Amino acid sequence: MRKILLSLGFSLIIVGIILFTSISLVANKGINSHLASRTIIKKGIPQKNSKDSTHYTPIINTNLTSTVFGYLPYWQYENARKTIRYELLTHIAAFDFKIDEAGNITNPDNWPWSDVINEGHKNGVKIIMTVFSSDSSMLHQVLTDSLKKVKAFSNIKNTITEFNLDGVNVDFEVLKRSDRNTVINDFMHRLTNYLHSELPGVEVSFAGPAVNWGGWNFKQLAEACDYIFIMGYDYFPQTSLVSGPSASLTGSFYSVESTVLDEFFGYGEVTESNPEKLILGVPYFGNHWVTETKDPQSINLQHVESITYEAAMKKSSSYKVLWQNSFQVPWFRYTQDGIWHQVWFDNQKSISLKYDFAISHGFKGVGMWALGYDGNRAELWNIIKSRFYIPQPFGLNAITMNNKELSNKDSEKTIYNGIFIPKALKLVSNNKSGA
Repeated sequence: MRKILLSLGFSLIIVGIILFTSISLVANKGINSHLASRTIIKKGIPQKNSKDSTHYTPIINTNLTSTVFGYLPYWQYENARKTIRYELLTHIAAFDFKIDEAGNITNPDNWPWSDVINEGHKNGVKIIMTVFSSDSSMLHQVLTDSLKKVKAFSNIKNTITEFNLDGVNVDFEVLKRSDRNTVINDFMHRLTNYLHSELPGVEVSFAGPAVNWGGWNFKQLAEACDYIFIMGYDYFPQTSLVSGPSASLTGSFYSVESTVLDEFFGYGEVTESNPEKLILGVPYFGNHWVTETKDPQSINLQHVESITYEAAMKKSSSYKVLWQNSFQVPWFRYTQDGIWHQVWFDNQKSISLKYDFAISHGFKGVGMWALGYDGNRAELWNIIKSRFYIPQPFGLNAITMNNKELSNKDSEKTIYNGIFIPKALKLVSNNKSGA
């Protein structure tokens, strides 16, 4: 056994040296690009990877054992870009690229985010464009008109190419019931096939609702794209009649547990047959209500605000934080001028439980809405680090990977940058979608 361990250790050192020599060339290029982009954050064009006829060679973060997918909304860009821990992410989804009824796409404010794109790529983080709309009538036109659909596909491809992005996340919310199931699934299937053909290596994903309120076929939707980001929150939305958590793990008819396991209202069929197609999203926010009484699930008299994790933690320091066992989430309450206030949010403990739940069911990974909502606090990053982070030898955290060179899971070895690595020493690829 000692000989085997010594031999394995020696092999690891040799492979690390070879990888370090190979990857440092790529890393240096990324560093130069990053330094240049710091002076032209808003106007700079992101550094292009070496391109060929198949777009570019994707990169991966080898520090992480699962996908960690973070949305970065445009209103958080200026602050969040200063606190992002790139080594603890595999994907950053830039939000939002608005789509209109004609299939035109509008870039988010301050675009291009050259510093985020370049620093992300240097660290093996994929940068994803989030195409968004919550206008059901407008979306109906894009989903059902073939010419508008083709235009949307082309505009998505052009944006990915121009800004050297790594894929698209489709966030079409409040769809008409008639546009769920066959219509949206066909749209995603065609978009996925188109982009995979035009830009091999890019990813196509969908932001899925936490609950199937009717019409959705999540199993077919998962088959139509590379993966689904489950928006596992808003179980007690701003309009809720009673107080409660945005993301109850258990304890209510609709919860993260039912979303993951229920075959009628949730993703139970996908969890059973294809869990590597699912990412569980958690909220970095909560809700503040004025309530009728001090009790949990009291009648809500007024929704005061949606509150970020950073703000909730700061506010909670003045009160006793309670733990609701049925929902497995924290909350606190207080009176002001004789009126009861309740604040429900997720913290380190409740998010850890959700991550563990996703891990236990073999999910592709986890994610959050949204980066920047934690401010400069470290504890939520520490959860990711404790569950998914494995440092690589010699400080390597990103490598260029050519999908065409990857062997299948039964192979004795895998190729990274033309270097054969024994399966026993294989670095984690996080590329479960095949995209």
